Amino acid sequence: MSRIAAAALVLAALASAFQAQADQPAGLLHAWASAHVTGGADRAARLYTSNARVWSVAAPREWVGHADIGHYLSVFPLGPSRPEFRIDEYGLQTVGEGVVVATGRYTVVREQWAGGTVEEPCRFSLTLVQDETGAWRIVEQHSSALPR
Repeated sequence: MSRIAAAALVLAALASAFQAQADQPAGLLHAWASAHVTGGADRAARLYTSNARVWSVAAPREWVGHADIGHYLSVFPLGPSRPEFRIDEYGLQTVGEGVVVATGRYTVVREQWAGGTVEEPCRFSLTLVQDETGAWRIVEQHSSALPR
């Protein structure tokens, strides 16, 4: 099998895994975390609703909609390589039919341009909504650095 065919199979499997994960709130949360590592910004942006809003710990402004969020995710690494992104703890709370709020903590481990790595502990809240197909999507995201 050629490298191109193997890469296409891997990408197809990732796309399928993203969709399968988005079928449940906890799965969507893990797909969201994976999206920061895989670098598939356009695919990751589809985890959000078309009018989603993102306040990120890594940017001074709000990102709104698929194109804007996709751009943010494409520049997210802020270092020479894709970061490690791990969810340390989270909770899910149903607040209405088809609406779930996820809150918790995550850690980004990224390589620095000058060498070495840095761990950045953060907290987050995500509002998840179920769309007309039954899939879960992110409509609001807020992340902030965890106080030291």
